[in-house]
Amino acid sequence: PLSAALLPDSYRAALGARLRQALRYPPSARERDEEGDAILAFRVARDGSIRGAQILRSSGVAALDQEALALLARIAPAPALPETWPAAEAAFVVPVRFRLR
Repeated sequence: PLSAALLPDSYRAALGARLRQALRYPPSARERDEEGDAILAFRVARDGSIRGAQILRSSGVAALDQEALALLARIAPAPALPETWPAAEAAFVVPVRFRLR
């Protein structure tokens, strides 16, 4: 798959907005004042299906990592790739930030 960095800004902004809206803070992590950043990798197929989700770098907190992966399930399907996109999939690597403030 081609890097999502080559997608139009409008597509990346729309996907980013969906991710931010669907993000939930795990109650167990909130209770323990746990914060962290997970690096998430996944692919979006032409039809918007999400494939190959994995944590590239852990936040160091299992509940936060689990939420980062669950986030993708909540937004699926992602917006369909633009008709002009030349590949069957686009590859994304995104930080998922968990901050209590």
